[in-house]
Amino acid sequence: MDWFEIPVEDVDRAREFYATVLGCEFAVDEDAGGSYPMFTAEDGDVTGALTPVGEHPVGEEGTRVAYTTGDSGPLVYLAVEDLQSALAAVEPAGGEVRAGPQETADGASYGILTDPAGNRIGLMSRGSGSNTS
Repeated sequence: MDWFEIPVEDVDRAREFYATVLGCEFAVDEDAGGSYPMFTAEDGDVTGALTPVGEHPVGEEGTRVAYTTGDSGPLVYLAVEDLQSALAAVEPAGGEVRAGPQETADGASYGILTDPAGNRIGLMSRGSGSNTS
């Protein structure tokens, strides 16, 4: 995966939710007025962003793309070290656990949640905290 964007209605609330559930920090796109908190990978590369709902310009021709929240469409799984802890943090942070934890055939574990904006997001753990017991 190269890049992903999660549409959100309240950027500050979404940043707090994902920071709590994933235990992550965000880079900030100063060129965009600081309104796009960006997920970073372990190596420091930026991998995705929380994007405010609405229409955003794309390209030089003035094309606009609408961003809306929702629980259908592609499902992105975000990596977590400890799935149990991440899922336990979802509801206190304002989200809802929809499924999981569930173990895959290769020993990884996953869960599916809905964030406070109503987006369906998956969490995947391949680490020591991936067991479902």
